[in-house]
Amino acid sequence: MQLIYSGGSETVTFNIDRKTKDLDITSSLTNYKPTSKEWFFLFDKGKEKEQEEATDKLSDKLFIAAINMNMKKNGYTLLKVKC
Repeated sequence: MQLIYSGGSETVTFNIDRKTKDLDITSSLTNYKPTSKEWFFLFDKGKEKEQEEATDKLSDKLFIAAINMNMKKNGYTLLKVKC
């Protein structure tokens, strides 16, 4: 799945494969080039294991809602979802 967010003048794209737990991010920090990140990058520091276990049980819709909630805390708005 692909999640595209906007925050200020930045666009962030997450390419997520939940089955293989692959994560690629495109943002200003990666010079807008897809860059592989550790799966735990999606979760809060110190809570990675617990959050991973909780989100593993969620449907795609609820998983997206959980990621979206965290991104909103950081000032990002969900622009587009591709599943």
